[in-house]
Amino acid sequence: WLHEGRKFHLRVLLMCVGDLRAFVHEDVRVLVATEPFKLGEHDCKNLLALVSNMGASRRSSMYDEGGQNLPLTALGEDLAKRVFGEVVEVLGTTLARLRTAGRRQFFTMPNCWELFGADFL
Repeated sequence: WLHEGRKFHLRVLLMCVGDLRAFVHEDVRVLVATEPFKLGEHDCKNLLALVSNMGASRRSSMYDEGGQNLPLTALGEDLAKRVFGEVVEVLGTTLARLRTAGRRQFFTMPNCWELFGADFL
């Protein structure tokens, strides 16, 4: 999928509390590449069209935060609701599997919290 001809990814914030409650921040961000992506073009050097990472994009003088860091609703209300539901489901399934994998893989502790950023392509 492209958003207005540009590659993008979703940045989701997830807070895990204690052993184990999880909260997904409702303000999911759509992070958009600086330059349009041309289908069929094989130029791997044009990172501004290939990379939607804010840290990389901000180095460009063409970076426009207002046009490249968008709310999920920029994709449309109905699609935003559907995507948010899928994000919650994927993160819930992931955490459930991590929890059953045992403490070697994922450490949770009472009275503690941890904030994660999850990227969805």
